[in-house]
Amino acid sequence: MKKNGFLIIFIYLSFLLCLISSCTNKYSEHKNKKVLTHEDSIQVQILLDTLSNNKFQTIDSIYILTHYVEKELQKKVSGEQFANYLNEIGIIFYTQSKYYYAEQYFIKATNIYKNNNNKTQVAKNLANIGVLKEVSGSYNEALETYFEALDVFKENNDELSISKIYNNIGVVFNKIENYPKAIEYYKKSYKIKIELDEFDLAAAGLVNLGTIYEDLESIDSAMFYYLQAKKIYVKSKNKLYQATTENNIGYIYLLENQHDSAKTCFDTAMVIFDEFKNLNGQADVYRNIGYMYFLEKDFNKAINNFEISYTLYKTINSQIKISGTSKLLSDSYENIGNYKLANKYLKQHYSIEDTLLHAENQKNINSLEIKFKVLEKDNEINILSAKNNLQNQRIWFISISSALTLLLFLIIILLRQNKNRLQYNMLKQKLFRSQMNPHFIFNALGSIQNFMYQNKPNKAAYYLASFASLTRTILLLKQ
Repeated sequence: MKKNGFLIIFIYLSFLLCLISSCTNKYSEHKNKKVLTHEDSIQVQILLDTLSNNKFQTIDSIYILTHYVEKELQKKVSGEQFANYLNEIGIIFYTQSKYYYAEQYFIKATNIYKNNNNKTQVAKNLANIGVLKEVSGSYNEALETYFEALDVFKENNDELSISKIYNNIGVVFNKIENYPKAIEYYKKSYKIKIELDEFDLAAAGLVNLGTIYEDLESIDSAMFYYLQAKKIYVKSKNKLYQATTENNIGYIYLLENQHDSAKTCFDTAMVIFDEFKNLNGQADVYRNIGYMYFLEKDFNKAINNFEISYTLYKTINSQIKISGTSKLLSDSYENIGNYKLANKYLKQHYSIEDTLLHAENQKNINSLEIKFKVLEKDNEINILSAKNNLQNQRIWFISISSALTLLLFLIIILLRQNKNRLQYNMLKQKLFRSQMNPHFIFNALGSIQNFMYQNKPNKAAYYLASFASLTRTILLLKQ
């Protein structure tokens, strides 16, 4: 009886352990990598296409759709595969210029890569986040993120990526006009790229250095780096970049008042841009040629070139360059006494400047609004999640309390059964002992002796064996 009671307890405890194990397995199954079937792949691609092609009208519509897509993806994929799809969502938002949303999805993916110790992908994502912060104008945060990515790339000994991050850091320092730091990091980037034989990338770094020195009006240094870049592009037969560099060199010749050399560079650049039908390059060259005639006070030729440049910029919708060219046209028309057109282009210049400033301010306002709305939605979700967790905790508490109560009830029953069994045994022993009093023993032995006197040995032996067995049983019960 005692063994059976403890067996019941053991079985009950085993049941509880199985129940807990089952819940744990469900959680671990969710975390384990899921196998993506061909059908699932098609459905995932449809979800991403829906997100990519959707014309969002409100912040709420963005939030609802993206969360739906994210939840559906979670059902089909997990781990790094899920992180890869989060990256794809980030890229979709980046192409739609929704930088805040892009950043959030890159961050989510990065956290998964960190948990899986995928340092290569962590560094790449940090670099992408840095770019997003940079284009959003959050330069200090961009630098912090770039330096974090740089540490991981150094740990991985990824020299090419290190050089690219150095270049990005240089770009940010250039934008905040910390030119010494920008030059420092551009040079670091250039040195690694040369060591890796990445000559075209190295040349791009030289152009960046030339641009900084041009802004600092250090003409000789600017010319030096532009010429170095040109040599590399000519050697690698990268004509488009060669043409851009030729145009930059021509502009430096203008600043040095070497117009013939400048004209030669502009003509070389124009031939290449015409060959590739590169409208932006053509517009830049026409503007520089116009500026050359402007410096020579040949305002009519200057206007002709500026007008061509202006038209090309309008074709490619480059508002910043349209604004700059409008100012040059206004100055040129003013110099020939055509104040009507001078006023027209000046108004256009200021109108575009105001529009760009308004757009920038609106962009900042929208960014703050998006952050506020997203945080608000996240808080709502967190509150609902907390309520659900509390409800789940209550259910678990009730279940565990009920189980413990039932277990306690079973233990009490078993203890009572054990107590009753002991009392029964004690009573049984008392009964046997009452039967084995001296008078009973004397009578039993006398009867056996009597059989022996009557010469009945078989009966005497039978009763003697029975008496011995009874005595033995009583002695065992006493133990």
